[in-house]
Amino acid sequence: MIDVFRNINLAFMVFSLWVGQGLYAQETQINISADLAFVPNSGQWDDFISYRANLNGGVFWMEDNGWTAWLAGQGYDDLWSHKNVDEDGGGAPESLNSHAWRVRFKDGNTNAIKSGRHQLGHKVNYYRGSDSTKWATGLIPVGQVKYEGVWPGINLIMDGRKRGTQKLKYDWVVEPGADPSAIRLIHEGTEISIRPDGSLLHSMGEVGDVIEGVPFAYQLIGSKIVTVECEYRVERVRDGRTEVFFDLGDYDESQKLVIDPDIVFATFIGATQANWGFTAAFDDDGHSITGAALWDGGIGTYPTTAGAISTTFAAGNGPFDIGISVFSE
Repeated sequence: MIDVFRNINLAFMVFSLWVGQGLYAQETQINISADLAFVPNSGQWDDFISYRANLNGGVFWMEDNGWTAWLAGQGYDDLWSHKNVDEDGGGAPESLNSHAWRVRFKDGNTNAIKSGRHQLGHKVNYYRGSDSTKWATGLIPVGQVKYEGVWPGINLIMDGRKRGTQKLKYDWVVEPGADPSAIRLIHEGTEISIRPDGSLLHSMGEVGDVIEGVPFAYQLIGSKIVTVECEYRVERVRDGRTEVFFDLGDYDESQKLVIDPDIVFATFIGATQANWGFTAAFDDDGHSITGAALWDGGIGTYPTTAGAISTTFAAGNGPFDIGISVFSE
């Protein structure tokens, strides 16, 4: 996960960004979701932008072969709030400070298939100028964007659905037989160093720092999550740019591989009943313990074992119950 510090907290690879208000008054957006909203480009922005999302004090956009995050620095808060600024522009900040962080996919496929998923339930309209042919209306923001085939057999999933935390994460999904060493990200605009805990520190000058969390890689073998050793590697090239890639341990190349540093604690329950996980812990013996809300919608069951305290749905005055699961391995 990536955290950006400056009074702003950003996050990455999983990449996390705090989302805020739109930067332009001309953008009519009713945000009824706490998720980060990816808005597709329908001509309202430059052609190189595929999807764009507003951040708290910045903008994040996805392009054919990478992404860019622009962060506002000193002076912008006063400018946007019109603090001490009169109608003629008097009192405006004398200088504005900002910084852009650009990431490119080295030798990546610019024609990767791009799709948005998980609609957020509202629409966005852009009215700029008096020429209605240049307006963009009825655009549906999504919580997740997928780039299929960035490299052969390797897909990118950018996900802003963080259940109210307004954070963004991205995963690399490596299909069976594909080569994860093809994943090389060219970073521009930041000074990169590996921290003692294995995370990446991106220095963005006066605007702030970005931290990419320690990468986590795993495979789902049957119903079991098998972790794979994974570390960042940083290589500086002569033109001043920095390439970041992953050093992976042994894994089963016949199975799908996911590189996702945001997952800290994960396991599969196997429930077919609607359920929402809310908490997780472990006991002195290292057993995983999870707690979930269950809904008796008549669409499945929650797995239980012999000797459990309760094996039947026991809702009181409503269609909900609590499910507690203990995992032995």
